[in-house]
Order: sequence, then structure tokens, then C-alpha cells
Amino acid sequence: MSATITTTSSWPSGVYIARLVRTDNGSENEILFVVRDDSSTSPLMYGVPFATYEAYNNYGGKSFYGFNSTGPNTVAKTPQAVKVSFDRPFEQARTASITNVLDWYTRTDFAAVSWLERSGYDVTYQSDTDMELNGARASAHKAYVLGAHDEYYSGAMRTALENARKAGVSLFNPGANAVYWRIRYENGPNGGQNRVEVCYKTTATGVKDPSGTTGTWRDPAGANKPENALLGVMYVGDNSNTFFPLTIRAGDGTDRVYRYTGLQDQPRSSATNIGTSLLGWEWDARVANGSEPSGVKTLAASAVSGNIIQNNGAGYLTGSATANATKYTWTSGALVFSPGTNRWIRGLALNAEGVGEPDVRIQQTTTNALEDMGVVPSTPAPGIVLDDPARPAVVSTSPKDAGTNVAAGASVTATFAAGMDASTVTAANFTLTDSNGTPVSGTVTYNATSKTAKLVPKAALAGGTTFTARLSTAIKDQSGSALPYAYSWTFTTTGCPCTLFSEYAKPNNQSSSGTYELGVKFQSSQPLTVRGIRFYKAFSETGSHTGTVWSASGAPIASVTFANETAWGWQQQALATPLQLQANTTYVVSVNANSAYAVTTNGLTTAVSSGPLLTVADGLNGVYNAALGSFPNQSYVSSNYYVDAVVGPGPPPTVSAQAPTAGATGVSAYTPVQASFSRPLDPSTVTASTFTLSGPGGSVAASVAYDAATQTATLTPTAPLAASTTYTATLAGTIAAVDGVALGGPVSWSFMTSAASHLPPTVVSTSPGDGALKTTSVSAMFSRAMDPATVTASTFTLRGPDGSPVAATAAYDATTATATLAPNGPLAGSTTYTARVDGSVSAADGTPLGTAVSWSFTTAACPCQLFSDQAQPATQPAGTYELGVKLQVDQPLQLTTIRFYKAASETGSHTGSVWTASGALLARVTFTGESAFGWQQQALPSPLLLQAGTTYVVSVNANTAYASTTSGLASQVSNGPLHTVADGSNGVYGATIGSFPNQSYGSSNYFVDAVVAPDAGGAPVVLWTSPVAGSAGIQPTSAVTASFSRPLDPATISNSSFTLLAPDGSTVPATVSYDGAYVATLTPSASLAMATTYTARLAAGVAGANGTPLGSAYTWSFTTPSCPCSLFSDLVQPANSAAVGTYELGVKVQVDQPMTLTSVRFYKAVGETGTHTATVWGPDGTALAGVTFSNETASGWQQQALSTPVQLQANTVYTVSVNANSRYAVTGFGLTNQVSSGPLHTVADGQNGVYNETRGAFPAQSYLSSNYFVDAVVE
Repeated sequence: MSATITTTSSWPSGVYIARLVRTDNGSENEILFVVRDDSSTSPLMYGVPFATYEAYNNYGGKSFYGFNSTGPNTVAKTPQAVKVSFDRPFEQARTASITNVLDWYTRTDFAAVSWLERSGYDVTYQSDTDMELNGARASAHKAYVLGAHDEYYSGAMRTALENARKAGVSLFNPGANAVYWRIRYENGPNGGQNRVEVCYKTTATGVKDPSGTTGTWRDPAGANKPENALLGVMYVGDNSNTFFPLTIRAGDGTDRVYRYTGLQDQPRSSATNIGTSLLGWEWDARVANGSEPSGVKTLAASAVSGNIIQNNGAGYLTGSATANATKYTWTSGALVFSPGTNRWIRGLALNAEGVGEPDVRIQQTTTNALEDMGVVPSTPAPGIVLDDPARPAVVSTSPKDAGTNVAAGASVTATFAAGMDASTVTAANFTLTDSNGTPVSGTVTYNATSKTAKLVPKAALAGGTTFTARLSTAIKDQSGSALPYAYSWTFTTTGCPCTLFSEYAKPNNQSSSGTYELGVKFQSSQPLTVRGIRFYKAFSETGSHTGTVWSASGAPIASVTFANETAWGWQQQALATPLQLQANTTYVVSVNANSAYAVTTNGLTTAVSSGPLLTVADGLNGVYNAALGSFPNQSYVSSNYYVDAVVGPGPPPTVSAQAPTAGATGVSAYTPVQASFSRPLDPSTVTASTFTLSGPGGSVAASVAYDAATQTATLTPTAPLAASTTYTATLAGTIAAVDGVALGGPVSWSFMTSAASHLPPTVVSTSPGDGALKTTSVSAMFSRAMDPATVTASTFTLRGPDGSPVAATAAYDATTATATLAPNGPLAGSTTYTARVDGSVSAADGTPLGTAVSWSFTTAACPCQLFSDQAQPATQPAGTYELGVKLQVDQPLQLTTIRFYKAASETGSHTGSVWTASGALLARVTFTGESAFGWQQQALPSPLLLQAGTTYVVSVNANTAYASTTSGLASQVSNGPLHTVADGSNGVYGATIGSFPNQSYGSSNYFVDAVVAPDAGGAPVVLWTSPVAGSAGIQPTSAVTASFSRPLDPATISNSSFTLLAPDGSTVPATVSYDGAYVATLTPSASLAMATTYTARLAAGVAGANGTPLGSAYTWSFTTPSCPCSLFSDLVQPANSAAVGTYELGVKVQVDQPMTLTSVRFYKAVGETGTHTATVWGPDGTALAGVTFSNETASGWQQQALSTPVQLQANTVYTVSVNANSRYAVTGFGLTNQVSSGPLHTVADGQNGVYNETRGAFPAQSYLSSNYFVDAVVE
């Protein structure tokens, strides 16, 4: 059936939801659509992100994501799709909340839309996909709002936003991860235009789109247009499990976008956190990739952690980052605002599911940003402040906000919309501070004609420094009306050359006698170069002078002899070759004094700074040595000896080496092209667009990488070059050194390939992997014989996490074509090392590897255990429990052994168990060879691989006594990567031995422990089964489970690899599932037959996530029960065997399959008298059968057969009852959980354990799920 909704001109532009409900079963879904008004020129347009909704839509089992796609692999080499259709219902709309699919209108954009409409904004709406066909509509408004998560953009869609910005349309991006994936559209199979969204995600999958480029927008090998070029920020990571507050630092809070929020008046160096989860689930940040527009200003900086994007979107690594909110103004006047989080809209309003954390500061900031874009609400919420046109306002500033390269001698001005009261424009109300918050002294004046306030600093501003100008609310116009809020803006002065001391700096003592090497310790906050050395020459000083620059450890790294000195005063000499400085690194510059020197005692007690250059204020600066030319490392009262360095941007970098060399011939078609540089480069300037290779057919597709350690850029063609062909490599003049100095002009050279191509060698395997021993060697095996002379300790290297090389010896084994690097000493534990085989390593025929091969590994810190053998409990109380500890690991490790502290009076045998956090049993082992008391240890039959960040419980039974320390786990206990969980409820116990311990008392430590070790790999092992092998009396409705030692490849767990066989060998129909971690479950489609032995089988092809299969099939058998069956055995005893009362007492029962009720049983209380009659009742309370007991005993279990057995139907509730004349047996809460025996079960509905105050009447009342010990016997 179908229905049609037809819009008319009376429908306002908006977002509409049509709700569909099936009348037969209540199932429902939603149709989301937008009504456009193409004639609208309203101030604001909202683009609903349908392209992103569709990307996450897994209706039919496929989306653009592996996490919610199922079925066979696509061309993406995973189940995820590369094409999705808009002609599908949205799966996200089928339920009220799907936690792992947040991308749906009611959960995200609804909050923003409802807030905008409630605030009275004049908004028109479109789908973001509408920009594919008519992008010009976005340019007809003052501002355009991107969706809360607007991730997928085609080329036309992005161009529409860029054109809108160019036309002066402001962009409000209330989310993160916007304009991330480049997509394209295809027509639907029925001809519908643009009904198919296409994204091969080439950056991540490696699979190329045959009809276009559909990877990340930032991918240099693809679109090569990073998002921050449009939005000012770009996606850096996400975390769907943990969210963070939005942090507004005091300096960021001074921006006008925070006016009327209170954030502008924070104390210096403080910060304000807004909300608890406004940062997430994805975050953006500023990225120095050379694409950021001019004038981007940071508005928030929030600490986050989770999955950090790698290699332009190829993958993720776990780590931390700082998310940023920003704004900037384009040359057209368009304002672009990006808060850098998908959850900004949570601060505006609740979503359709009632979720959010509205905050008036977020609402006010959003109002301010839109107002700065020219969009004003008509009905703002109470408490929201709009700019009052009657109040004075600043219309322009100089320098402009976020301006850069401002001259050090610049004045600071602000021009007002109306005339101001000159008496209020004072130095107290118009201030300038540097990046340290230090006020800049200056003169303030006001020009009434131009309505301009002017602040003139008394001295030149420091170079390379960010300053903040501020107009306070004490400034008033001529009518006495004050500025409505303090107006602040920032700008940054141009950088160096800089010196520590000006030409006018003079020592207190200009001619102290002595012969010394005198110097100063200094740093630069930027990677600049030392261009020259300066010193103040004393009046009576004689002889020649040499200036030296030293490392902090005393190695001389540059020197120069002074020439053409004057008689006294400041002398300066340029270095022949400028010295590159590393940022924030200490150096010493010194000059010899032959007979006299200049000095000011205590002159370096506090840091002296000039732009990025500053002295080290460590109390030991102003350094000297009595031996001329020696490293000065002594100090006296922080004296300033007036030695100085001239730092600034270095000379343009040059190309110091090329490979292949210019004019080379016979070059292998597989050889990468390399250029080495004279100075360290800014890696963001070395890209596939600035380092290119061209041949007769034009540009050659290639990837480009930069190695900072060797200062070498490498261009690797994606395919072999043609034989006997001339190619030209070109380096663009925009490639720049780390201090920003560019090459200045392009550099090109040519070479010719050989007539015959030789395949370059490849590295086919590397060792070790993570968890390597500290004494490990590093090896790389090649695809063919190598030239041993090229395998050296300089071409095969190992570096620590700080980049420092590890001393080692390199060797080559011709027999196995393997290079081995043996460290000269043990490696550090728990440390990540990076091995590298240089591209110059060559095969025996001279063909080089071409591209360097690097890999990293982390050494093992383990085996580890939580508690040492010396750990002792505070007490050893009596008790019978299952006792345990919750633990986690930071990295995948194997749990090999269970430990526990045995109390001195403990008896009996012990079993150790490993559980999931939800109580699934993963492994179990019985302890052997125990000592009388103290620590006991037992290895698991096979180690269990633990996953990082996942909670597990390890437990051991206590039979009579146990070890305990109250509050022993209140704080986290850690040993390397192994930790307890400090959640306030660790130290867990269960009252029943062998049960999952999930109760806690006082964070007690019960001294249960685990030993973990690095993963040794190998095949998965079945650690535990349910039912256990050889067990009998198994419930016919039981599921069959197998717990494995390591996570599995889900594709290998199916109905064909996990089967249950009947005695005749036939397969029992069943469904098979896998929990994604350790447990595979087989659920029979119907109850199993009674008194039957079944065999479960896991096929040999079941494989671990590491790809290693079981190798051989694993089988085990169990047997279902045979009846007669009853609920309670003769050994079951009531908690109270003589409660007083006269009642009809009973129990509600069910069977899984048709059975016959033959007898009734009950537990006779001590002191009970009289005769007893049993009754069997139907579901409606009708008595079906009855019998009077005979030959009763004084107390305990009684049983009487029915004269006519009752036929019970499957899954039907019956009640069995017996009268109590004076006393009865009872256990409170005894039927809270279901009691089962074969096909017979109690009903666990919270209303079982039934009674009636009238004997012989149907018992329909219940109290505390009490067990009155009435029972049935079925066959």
C-alpha cells in the first residue's frame, strides 16, 4: 500500500517528520523531509545533513561503516558499502534511541532547529544535498548553518559553501567532522536523479573509486583540500564512550563572541568548564598544515582523549588532543564560526528524546555569533541579551582582531560608531598587555573628529608576540552611556631578528678586571637561527675576541672571531653559517674577556625576553669559566655579562642533495625521487602539490613524505616509471624551513630511466612485534639478495620514543636475505621503539629499496601481578564466599595464572575463575599443590587474552576463612599495564561459591590476583563450555556456549562451524551468535529432547582475530534430564521450618514441553498438625485435580500420587498448592529467581510463592516472592 503527501504554498519551509505506524503490530518508522522555499532571502538558511544521515543508515545491513554493516564483503574489502541509496527507510528512525548511531535528526539537529525557531529567527531550510544541483541558493542569505554533523560533501556542495563565503555569506558550523569525506552522486536504478551516494573511502580502504575521487577531502593523494581551509578547524579525533566539558580559557574568553556571558572577566590563567559532555563525540582542532585561512582565532581549547586520526584519515591511534573552537573573517567580510564539537547543540536545547544540557552561556554565544553575522532573533529567550543600538559600539580596530605581522612600532586604535566622552578614554580604560599579561606602557588620546581612541606604546613592541588590547566598560559616549561590555582584540607582532639586549642597554660596571670566558644561557620559543654574536666591550679591554655557541651539555656548535671592533661598547659579528636552533632548548653563547669585562650583578635574576628569545631564569645564569675558550658553566649571583645572540629567520633553505642526481641515466623505474635540504623543513609545506614529478605524459601520480631526521623529502610514484624516459622533478618555491623561510624559487632537475626495469627489493617481514623482550634483536627479511655493504648501522637504525638512536650493530645474513640489528644493551621495558631501513639499502644488482621502511614495537613490561608476594591482608575473618577483584589492562595481554592469599584457617579445595564484567564465565582452574597458608598460584590450562580497557573479574572461593583489607581497593592498584578498577565498588564477593561475585563492601581487598604477560599469539583455545563436557541433567532449553582464550574472527563463527548433533548425527536447528569478545552461543530453535545425549562441535576453521584457526575440531557432549522431575531435592531445607499460620500455600509452575503431573510434594513444618490436601489449579484458577496425603511423617518432605494424573501443556502456568493448618515452611525471596529441573520451572514474575488465607481456595496472593516449599512431580 502507499500514500502521498503533497505540499502546498501554505507549508512554511521547515523540517518535517511523517510518522508511520503499523496497525497490526505497532511497528513504526519516520520519514524525514525538508520543505524548501526557493524564493526565500531570509537572513538564515539551515542545511539539514541528509548526506551524513544516509552514510550511517544501515537499512538492509549496509552503510558506509563497518561497525553497523553486515553480510558479505564489498569492493571495500569489508562488509561496508561504497554506495548507499536514498530510496531506503532510515534505520536510525526505527527506535527511540540507538546509542551507536547518533547521526539522526531527532538526536542532533532537532535541538538546534527547535532553539532557532523558539528564538524567533527567520530561517529557511534545505537539505545539504540540494547544493549538488543548485548551490547558488546558499548565497542568497546572510548566514548558512551547517548541520550538527555535516560530514559528507560532494565537490559541488563544497563549492557552494566556498562561493557563499566569497559572496559575504557567513558560515555557522555547530558541529565537528564537517566536510570530511568527499562523495559523489549517481542516479538511482529507476532513473531518480542523485538517488545514490557514493564514497569508496579510498584514504582508509585503499580501494580507488573508478569514477572519481571519494576519499577524505584532506588526502594529498585525493582532493588535497583540507577542511580547515573552509572552516578554520578540522577533525582530529573522536570518542563515542567518553565526553568532555567545553573549556574556555581566560584569554580566549575576552573575544566579543562571549559578550554578556561572564566569560570575558575570568581571572588571568584561569579557565571555565561548561557542561560535562559538550565536547564529543567527534572533535575539531586547529592544524598547522598550511591551509588555515588568515586570521583564525582560537575561542576554546578543551582537553580530550580517544581515537586520534592518522595519515589523513587512513586510521586511528589512541591518544589525547586539544579540541578548539575558532572563528575568522574572510576577505569578503563573511564570518566563519566553528565550535569544534558535535555536541555544541546540546547546550542550546534538549533533543527530541529529552537529552541535552542547555546552558545560557552557549545560547548567548550562539546568539552573539549569529548577531555578528547580521542575523538577529525576534523572540529571544529571557536572559538572552542583544546588542543595544543606542549603546556605544566599536566599529573598527587597528591592528585588526587576530592580525599578524604587525609592525613593532605600530600604534593601537579603536574607532567608535558615535562620539565618546574623551575624559573616559584614558590609559586606565584603554590597555594593552603582552602574552604574559604584562601591561604595555603607553599614551592614550582621543580624536573627536574621527571618533578614534589611540594608544601609542612608549617603546617598540616585542617581536613575534601576541598582544591583547582592551577597552573597559568605563568608557562612555557623550550621553553618558557606557560600552555594554569590555571590548578586546588580539594581534601578533612580526618576528625577528631579535637580540636579548637593546643598543641602549648599559652595564652597571663597564670595566671590571679579569680574564674569563663569559656567557649567557638562552632559549628561543621558535625554531630560529643564530645569525650573529654580540657583547659589550669594557673600557679597558684589549686583545681579540671569539664568540662561541654551545649546547647545554658543553659541546661547541658554532664560533666566530670578531673583526673591526670599536674601542668599547656593543660589538657584533655575523656567523659565517647561521646556526639552527631547536625551539625551547637551552644554549649558551659566550665571548672571552682578556683583561676587563662588563657586568651587572643580579642582572639575570629574572628572565630577559625579546620576542621569542629569552634568558634562562634558573638562578644559575650569567655563566663563566676561568679558562678562555672553555665552556662556561659556573655562575655568580645571576650576573649579566652582556653577551648576546642575534637570532632570526635563517637563510632560505637549499637543496643539498638529489636522488637520482641531475642528468642521471639508467635509473631504475622503481626508484623514488629524493631531495635533501640544508635546513629542517616545515613538514606541512612538503606535499604532493609542492614536490612533483612529470614526464612526457604530464604529472606522475605519487605520494610524498618528509623525514625530519635526515631533512629529506621523498616522492614515491604510485606505479613504475616508463623505461628509457626522461622525467623532471620540481620543488615548489613555497617549501619552507621550520622558521617559515621559503626556498624562494622552484628547483627542478631531470633524469632518464633505464631501458630495462629491475624490480626493487622489498621488506617481506619484520621482527619483533609488540611485547618483545628487552633483550630482543631487530630484523628485516628482504625479497631477494641484498648488497651487504649497504646494510650498516646508519642505514638500519633503531630509535627510542624521544628520537634518540639506540647504539647497535648491524649484520646481514646472505642465506636468509635478512638484516639484523643487535642493540648493544637491553632495551627499556614498556617502551616504544621505531626501526627503520633506509631507502638506500640496495639489492645485489644495485637496485635500491627506494622507500624507507619503518615499524614500531613496544617492549614488554610483564609478566605482571597486582600484589607482591610480600603483600599481607589486615584480617583473616571466617566466612564462605566467592571473592574477587575487578581489573583492566592498558594493552592486549594474556592472563596466564590466578593467585590468591590463603587464610591460615582456610580449608578445602579452591577453584579460580575469570569472568566478564557482566558475569559470563571465561575460564576456570582448580588449584593443586597448595601450601597451608599464604599466596597460592595456579596457571590456566591455556592463557586468556585480555583486551585493553575492558573490565574483567578474577575470583577464588573461600570455604571457611579468607584474607581481607577494608578499603584496600579504594584507590587504584597498578603494576605496569595491569590495574584494579577504582570505581568505589571493587573487591567483589558472592554469597554462593562458584557464582559470579557482584557485590562489594567498603572497597575491600580480598587478595585475589592475576598474572598477565605479553600475547604469545597462536590459535584460540576453548577455555570453558556450558554445559560442561560430560554433564547430565541439562535443561532442554539451555543454550550451548563456548568461551575462548582470545577474540575470534566473527566471520568464522556460524551455523556451519558451531553445531549441535543429536545421537543419530543429525544437526539440531539452532542460531549461532558471537559476543565480539570471547563467547560463542548456540541457541536451539526448540527444546531439546529429554534423556538424550547431544554433542556440540566447533569446526577446525574457527579462527582467532589474528587469523590462526583452531586447527582441529573441538567437541563435547552433555545429557538432558530424564523424569520424573521435581523442583526441589529432598536435601533442600527452608529458612524457617515452623512459621505460624493457617493458609492455602502454593507455587506457580510451567513445563517446556507437554508433560504429566503425577504427584504433589510439600515440606511439612515442625509442629504442623491435621490432614493435608493437594490441589492442581489451571491458569484461570479452576481446580484440575486433588489428592489427600496419607502416611505422613512428623515433618519434612511429604509426597502423594494423584489418582488421575494431570496433562500439562507447554509454557502454560499452573498452580500447585497444599493447606497449612497451624504451621508452614518458608524462605523469603526464595522464588525471586527461577528454579528449574529439566523441563519443569517456577515462574519468575515477582509474584510467585502464592497463598490464600482460606484453606482449599485458589492461592493468588504473593509476599516477597517467598518459597512455601510446595512441589510437583512430572513425567
